[in-house]
Amino acid sequence: MVGLLLLSLLFLSGCGGVFKGEQTLEQIDSPPEDAQFTDDLENAPEESEDTGDGTEEGGEEGIVEDDNEGQTEDEESSTTGESVSRMLYLIDQNGLVVPHEVELPTPASKEVAKQVLEYLVKDGPVSSMLPTGFQAVLPAGTEILSLNLEEGTLIVDVSEEFKNYEAENEAKILEAMTYTLTQFENVENVQLRIDGQALSEMPVNGTPL
Repeated sequence: MVGLLLLSLLFLSGCGGVFKGEQTLEQIDSPPEDAQFTDDLENAPEESEDTGDGTEEGGEEGIVEDDNEGQTEDEESSTTGESVSRMLYLIDQNGLVVPHEVELPTPASKEVAKQVLEYLVKDGPVSSMLPTGFQAVLPAGTEILSLNLEEGTLIVDVSEEFKNYEAENEAKILEAMTYTLTQFENVENVQLRIDGQALSEMPVNGTPL
């Protein structure tokens, strides 16, 4: 009788251990759906929150996070040593804005949107990657000061050098920036600022924004 009682207690104790061990499986790895222009892109990816439905909210990096989980925060200072395919929109030999796929270093941080914009600057890191007759679209010396993602809109703040373009290239610049940035699933719209000042129109030819 005593032996049977001990055997029953041991059996119940063993079952309790099994069920407890089966209840701790948590996976949080869903790609963001939409990215937007913001003034503080450098911190967005790290501050973004997973909504549980594959989207990320709040934070600059969330604006640029994509299926490859690549976002750039400070490409110049840290990369993983690997590369990732990105689509850049450049001006071809016929003066048209066309897509061109390139392999970019994967940043250790998550500022991918900032990275692709830096590769749109003339005389920048993209120079060695340009096919014959192709050119970058943003004026030489343009700096990407910050990026912020706010509810699907990416706010891009650039330096004063951005104004140094020909009027005939204004629409091309807008097209190239928009197409390049909206390749990221969590970016739906883009807003432009120069040195922190919001724009209602482009600075050279007055194209409405």
